[in-house]
Amino acid sequence: MVDRRTQARVAVGVAPALLSGDGDLAGLQEVADNIVAASHKDDNVQGMFTSFRANTPWLYLDIDREQAKALGVPMTEIFGTLQVY
Repeated sequence: MVDRRTQARVAVGVAPALLSGDGDLAGLQEVADNIVAASHKDDNVQGMFTSFRANTPWLYLDIDREQAKALGVPMTEIFGTLQVY
């Protein structure tokens, strides 16, 4: 028997400024949790989860790429440092 399931990783992020409506993050959390719960009932979907948490603070960083370049700081170093947090 051939396993025809495919594997995929999907990441979805929503910046607060892009939320339409009233920016109801608790409602968005509920929808995300419901989608994950429904996926657990489907044998074709495995390992689905969400790392979204409505109570986690959102940050927007405006990185001055020209200043970083002038200081000799590679963007890869900046983004690598940010991923730690």
